[in-house]
Amino acid sequence: MPVQTLETRGVDGGAKQQPENRSWKCYRCRNRRDAVVLLRPGLQRFDVAVRDVSAKGIGMFLEMQLLPGTVLVIQLVSRRAGFSGDLSGTVRHSTKQADGTWVVGCSLSRSLTDDELRSLS
Repeated sequence: MPVQTLETRGVDGGAKQQPENRSWKCYRCRNRRDAVVLLRPGLQRFDVAVRDVSAKGIGMFLEMQLLPGTVLVIQLVSRRAGFSGDLSGTVRHSTKQADGTWVVGCSLSRSLTDDELRSLS
């Protein structure tokens, strides 16, 4: 099986190819999906934009870095019927983008169903 790569933008704006290490097929969100991330302590609230989803993970654009291992609650609402609710996740990586935002990838505590994936992507 050929190794898949994932393109990201580094701080210098240049494209970087990284090995694709996901075990699950990832779906890029066709339309902007807004979500809310809640962090402890005090359940601090941050607005985010969802970049992509998979059965066991989610990628988001944030205005700040989250360290790997950070546990968070992700509140998603789909504009189509099929999914809305809170998900628990753990940060796996944070990559700073050329525009100063961060792409943050999280693993989810439970798998999303096929219907949930379709409603979010």
